[in-house]
Amino acid sequence: MNAERGFKLHPGAASDITSIWEFIATDNPLAAKRVREDILDAIRRLVPFPHQGHQRRDLTSRPVRFQTVRNYLIPWLVFVQRFVQRG
Repeated sequence: MNAERGFKLHPGAASDITSIWEFIATDNPLAAKRVREDILDAIRRLVPFPHQGHQRRDLTSRPVRFQTVRNYLIPWLVFVQRFVQRG
């Protein structure tokens, strides 16, 4: 999702966001939309500053970073792809 905006969601992450939306939407569709947008906004803010957030050594020894959004803990791996143009 949204590689042109500087990030791509793992299919599992996209499914999780949809599941969160569906769960909340059964009671309050507007709240579900706000939560979904808050999560996506947090992800968008990671693009220019991918090393923000914190590590959780109690959860993983991998170099995963975490960001809290409302009641959800969002994990991500920093992956930088560099392009070299040769003349």
